[in-house]
Amino acid sequence: MGRNNVFESSKGLSPVSLWRGMKTFHGVLLIGLIFLPGCGGGGAGGESQSVQAQTDPCNNGLGNGDQIISGPPGPTGADFDQPFRSVAIDPGNPNIVFVGTEKNGICKSTDGGTTWDRLRYGLWHGADGYSEAWDIAIHPQGSATGLFLAMTGGPLPITSPNANAGVYRSTDGGATWVRKNCGISNHKTNSVIYDPNNPNVLILGVEGGFPSGTEAAGQYQDGGLYRSTDGGANWNLISLPTYANKQGYWHLRARGSAPTTFYTFAFNYIQLSENLGFLRSTNGGQTWSQFAPSLQTKFIVGFDVSADQQTIFAIERDAFTAYKSTDGGTNWTSMGTNGNGPIRVSPANVNLVLFADATNKLYRSTDGLSSSPQEFTLDDQVQDIEFAPSNPSIVYVATRGYRIYKSLDAGGSWTKIKNLRAEVLNQ
Repeated sequence: MGRNNVFESSKGLSPVSLWRGMKTFHGVLLIGLIFLPGCGGGGAGGESQSVQAQTDPCNNGLGNGDQIISGPPGPTGADFDQPFRSVAIDPGNPNIVFVGTEKNGICKSTDGGTTWDRLRYGLWHGADGYSEAWDIAIHPQGSATGLFLAMTGGPLPITSPNANAGVYRSTDGGATWVRKNCGISNHKTNSVIYDPNNPNVLILGVEGGFPSGTEAAGQYQDGGLYRSTDGGANWNLISLPTYANKQGYWHLRARGSAPTTFYTFAFNYIQLSENLGFLRSTNGGQTWSQFAPSLQTKFIVGFDVSADQQTIFAIERDAFTAYKSTDGGTNWTSMGTNGNGPIRVSPANVNLVLFADATNKLYRSTDGLSSSPQEFTLDDQVQDIEFAPSNPSIVYVATRGYRIYKSLDAGGSWTKIKNLRAEVLNQ
């Protein structure tokens, strides 16, 4: 194992003192948006639910987050030890890397992946471990300034005693976390992103649906896109075209400079004909418009946008087809690849594209998918691919089983640098 866990090795520093030292946000939304009270971090320990509801109406309190647990020693049932889309690289330092896990918290490296810490303090957990860490957003000024984590659980109201997921914020590089669920519909969050031009603004994706267990059974939980203008202290539902109570899934990307342009693809995986499809905002997430109607009802599970916002790549799941637009999403061409997962375009070269299939293959194209790409065989299915923002020659890939790969030549060659399950989580 690498460095010891920051909490388990700091014998003289109790979890309580760490919690009390955290920075939290208190405040209200700006004029013109829905007024919501600021939410603090109370409501832990022996408070009754009625008292907690008065002092902590958003259920953001510490809960059981001061109890650091190990999490399961391996995947169980339908689990696959998935990192989801949770690889995140510090914008100013390519050696600082975060990887989310399925039920085991967060892993962080500060030396380019050689050694790793586990970060869990403040994250709520259930009997079977922590919630699924689906997405990590890093503050434009760096991870020491701010982090947001979108954790996913079965769709439940945020006030449910079993709602351990939701959106979490850290202001100390991930060492401690506090929930920031004020205003969202349920705790099944799966996408979060900062506005790089105004880091007080964030966009959050929440998935709707019916709970799978007996708690709140039959009570549909709405999903949607949410926006915060106060650093995540409060969230407001964004009005979207034709949006209704649907089982939505939100995959967010942001590209460009001022004005910030956000992109998402929203699908209803129960009924694709009800997809909202591609949505774009050019005013920091305030309003959104649909585009690319030819792709609206497709099962788009991966997409990326070039730095100049003119070239967009999208992958349709189970059709093994990639689509490409070179005019900002107006016209599209089927590229006929065997992609079936994440896809990323280099921020430094619009023709350099990395994508994955449904097995253990990773592909690299240097001509924008025009010809057969270079192929790499990894140990398991690729779930996330990320170029380092400050040095696009450095790329990290995470597969199922928490195997982390790294490239120093923009994907031309790969080295497996860590098996997080065997070398970190189970140590």
